Amino acid sequence: FVKNHSGKLQKPPRANLYCINEKIKFLIKKNKINTNMFANIVKLEKARVNAILKNKTIPTVEELFKISENFDISFDRLIKREE
Repeated sequence: FVKNHSGKLQKPPRANLYCINEKIKFLIKKNKINTNMFANIVKLEKARVNAILKNKTIPTVEELFKISENFDISFDRLIKREE
């Protein structure tokens, strides 16, 4: 827990893996596919993809490699924050 501006304890903001969900949304849009098609391509359950897109969870390293391999994006570019 962290203190907010009024001194009350609250849960810290949920960290996302450098906006990985936004990068996945971009890949889906760029490739003109829907989330179901994306899930099939990377062999993930649709519910898992939706949780990642809603930033409720982060993808595993294995899942990131699957995305990287199937969508012709380097692993480094996929996980690094764009400056």
